[in-house]
Amino acid sequence: MTKLMNPERWKWWKLHAIGAATCIAMTMFVYFAALQPLVRHQVEWDAKTRELAEQRQRAADLAQTLTDMRGQLAVAQDAIAASPLQLQPVSQINQRLARLTTLATDCGLQIDQIQPGEAAVGAWYQTVPIAVAGVGSYRTCAAFLHRLHTTSADVSVWSFDLSRPNPDGDSIASFRVDLAWYATTTLSSAQP
Repeated sequence: MTKLMNPERWKWWKLHAIGAATCIAMTMFVYFAALQPLVRHQVEWDAKTRELAEQRQRAADLAQTLTDMRGQLAVAQDAIAASPLQLQPVSQINQRLARLTTLATDCGLQIDQIQPGEAAVGAWYQTVPIAVAGVGSYRTCAAFLHRLHTTSADVSVWSFDLSRPNPDGDSIASFRVDLAWYATTTLSSAQP
């Protein structure tokens, strides 16, 4: 008989098959119960570690940007504090009108009308139009505009109209000046 056909050899084949099946089953159990979740967990861990590193880098970049912006804000606030031009709130419109009237009178102008308009609110300041009308000579009007420029940096001239009603008569002329007074907004007046 050939060795392969030997019945003695096939006597244990069921036991070997059961052992082999048990080994395969145990290997599959270990793989699916322990190794596969461990590998999946490691992959997730690596992904979360990369994400955390990216988030930390982003946080560091944002922190640096915030530091830079705070520095720029401090420089801007220092420049504003050092500026000779300090805008006043719109609530001081009566004091502004009184100063304009005094300035015009000191220059020799006769004021017939001084009228503030509705304030236009911008992001950083408000613009209050002020119409001034009266009579005076060319020289007194020029002196008024010059002194206005040198004493009131927060006021600009939008338009100026000078007309002599009687060209053959005296040198007195009617004038109208449209001014813009720059005042603080509620936000900027609340800040230090």
